[in-house]
Amino acid sequence: MTSSAGTPIPLSVNDLTVAWYRKPVIWDVAFEVQPRQLVGIVGPNGAGKSTLLKAIMDLVPRASGRVEVFGRSYLQNRARVGYVPQRESVDWDFPISVLDVVTMGLYG
Repeated sequence: MTSSAGTPIPLSVNDLTVAWYRKPVIWDVAFEVQPRQLVGIVGPNGAGKSTLLKAIMDLVPRASGRVEVFGRSYLQNRARVGYVPQRESVDWDFPISVLDVVTMGLYG
């Protein structure tokens, strides 16, 4: 798919459904992210935000639907996608201070 400017659409999701044990948890999701468009996914806990992102990136199996990144499948174009997963637990024993983290930006 291409945008009105003729460039490939950065993200296209069509009729995406994810099911756990044959029960749909998200279904018939469809949207496009146009070039230079900023998008947020919001909703309450358990609404399926993380599941949607994981399904887009083939980290959980899709029951149906198609996802394209710049006009190709995610697997063909995954080098163009960055993902930082949410981590619910914190390693409080990690040997670094807040000051160390803040000053890391000074090193390059």
